[in-house]
Amino acid sequence: MPILDEIEEDAEQERIEQEYQQELERQQQLERKRREQEEKKRRIEQINKQIAEQVEKYGARAGTSAAEAGAAEVGAAAAGEAAVAGGAAAGAGTAAGASGAAAAAGGGAAATAPAWGVALVVVLIVVVILVVIFGTLYAICNPSGWVSRGLSIAAKATILPDGVCEALNSSSLGNGIGSVTAAMCRAPADLAAQNNTPYPAQSDPQLDQLIACVRSRVNLNGVAIATYDMSHPICNYTRGQPICDACSHGPGCHYGGIGGNTGALAVDFAAVGARGVEVLRAAIACGIPLKRSTCENSSGGGVLCSDPSATHVHTSIATCDQDNGPINTQ
Repeated sequence: MPILDEIEEDAEQERIEQEYQQELERQQQLERKRREQEEKKRRIEQINKQIAEQVEKYGARAGTSAAEAGAAEVGAAAAGEAAVAGGAAAGAGTAAGASGAAAAAGGGAAATAPAWGVALVVVLIVVVILVVIFGTLYAICNPSGWVSRGLSIAAKATILPDGVCEALNSSSLGNGIGSVTAAMCRAPADLAAQNNTPYPAQSDPQLDQLIACVRSRVNLNGVAIATYDMSHPICNYTRGQPICDACSHGPGCHYGGIGGNTGALAVDFAAVGARGVEVLRAAIACGIPLKRSTCENSSGGGVLCSDPSATHVHTSIATCDQDNGPINTQ
C-alpha cells in the first residue's frame, strides 16, 4: 500500500505541475495578446494623428489659395458651404443611420485590420456619408416620383436653405470647380508640392551633365536647347497636364515622367541634318545612360535626322519612367 500511495502521490503531483504549466502558458498568451492590442492601438493612434496633421496642413494651404482667389472665389466657397449645410440638414436622419453603420463597420475593421488599413476605413466612411448627403439633395432638387416630390416639398418648406438647389446645378458646380482650379493655378508652389515636382522648375543634374558634355563635343552656337517648359511654366508643376494652361509637350520626361522628383529628364536640341547626327552620336559617347535619343518631327514622332519633317533631337536619360527608345545614331 505505501508503494501505491507513493505512486498516486507522484501522479497527483505531476498532474498539478501540468495544470500549473498550462495555466502559466495561458497567462503568457493573454499577456502577449494584451501587448499586441496595446501596440495595435498605439499604431492606430499614431496614424490618426498623422492623418489629422495632413488634413490641417492641406486645409491651411487651401485657405491661403482661397484668400488669394478674391471675392469671386469666396462667393463660390460660400455657395458650396451652403450646399453642404443644406445637404447635411436634409439628409440628417438618413445620414445619421448610414454614419452610424459606417462608423460601426469602421470601428470593427479598425480593431481587427492592420494599422495601414485605418486610413482606408476613414475614407470609406467619408464616402458613404457624402453619398447619402448628396443622394438626398439630388432627390430633393430633382423630384421624379411621389416620394421624392413629397420629400422635396417638405425639405424646401422647412429645412433646406434658399439657393441650395441652384448652387448644385451643373452651371454653378462648373463655376465653383473653375474657381477652385483658378486658385490652384495661382499657387504654383502648392501645385508642385501636390505633384511632387521641384519648385521652381529645374533640370535633373544628370541631364545638365549630358547637355554640358554634348556642348563640349558639338558646336551648338545658335542651337536652341529646351529641357523644362519655359513657354508654359505652370505645366512644370502639373506634370504636363493642361489643367491651368496648354503645355509645350505631352506628359512625359520633360516634366519628370510619372514619378520623377528631380526636374526635367529630357532635352530637345533644335538640330537636324548633319548636326542632328552629331548630337545623337555625342549623347551616346558621353556615357550617361539614355532612355530615348532620336530626331523627331513636330508631333514627337521619331524620324531620321535627314528627313524633311525633322525639327529637333529629343534625348531623355534612363532615370525617366516614360519614353521608349530608340537610341539612334542618325
